[in-house]
Amino acid sequence: MKAGDLAYLPSEVTLVKYDETGKVVSEWVNLTEPAIVLVTLPVRDISCSGVPLTGVHYRGSSWLAKTEDCREMKVEDNVPSKGI
Repeated sequence: MKAGDLAYLPSEVTLVKYDETGKVVSEWVNLTEPAIVLVTLPVRDISCSGVPLTGVHYRGSSWLAKTEDCREMKVEDNVPSKGI
């Protein structure tokens, strides 16, 4: 995925923000329902544990999600079905 793509995040995914050192989680949110988010940063290995993370925009703020939790949305996934 690249910046500008849409991604689907299933419920129970945890999003995090790191402090200015990039080593300590300063905020986190656990999704209670699925979300469609905008990818803001491509896959980066920036966590202390070495887990690849992807930057996403969720509810007006930038967050990081585990890349394995981000499902790329195709154009056809975002087209409403007929009759709607």
